[in-house]
Amino acid sequence: MRVRDAIAHRAAGSEHARAATAPSGLAARIRAARTLRRAIQWPGTDIPIGIRILSRGELAEAQVAAAAAVKERGLEEGKLASAERVMAEYIVQLLARALYESADPLAPRLFATAQDLDAEATLDEINALFSSYEDLRQEVDPELEELPEEVWKEFLDAVKKKEPTSWNAIASSMPRPWLRSLAIRLASSLASTLPSTESSSEPHTPSDSASEGDEESESSRK
Repeated sequence: MRVRDAIAHRAAGSEHARAATAPSGLAARIRAARTLRRAIQWPGTDIPIGIRILSRGELAEAQVAAAAAVKERGLEEGKLASAERVMAEYIVQLLARALYESADPLAPRLFATAQDLDAEATLDEINALFSSYEDLRQEVDPELEELPEEVWKEFLDAVKKKEPTSWNAIASSMPRPWLRSLAIRLASSLASTLPSTESSSEPHTPSDSASEGDEESESSRK
């Protein structure tokens, strides 16, 4: 296929390779502290390429581009069919932004556009590449539900028992990616326990209702 020839040519050193601007300052330190790139092989070959975890902004761009591409092709034929097609297009948009000629931070993107990737790769190759992306993402940026439930419960029990030594030890032993999930869960847990802003500042208790009822009954008897 053309894609394999193109990748092999790029891997050998394409004359059109462009260098990315090196980050500076604190942003450079943050980027250097995270391993968001990995060397993989193009599915079914031994040709090395690079894959990178996308930022939140890049993922949002991929979502917008996917919806626009599906609409432009006139493929919206119902909510379910549209959602499936947008998801399929989103994966292609994501991979087009995540694939590079190598894992080198200065390597250029492997495909200039999602259309280029879509025209070259087979469905099996797209699925294999997305699987590689998900494997890397789960290692460095797990979603909330990927924090093991038993770890969360152990931490929460220590907090409820007011054992700072225990919960501090648990949090300190967690892999870095889990800490983000832990912070989100704690924030959600705290938010769910806060009183509603729609309620009165003076809580209306069942005993209050009973007293009011007694007073009304007494007045009617009079």
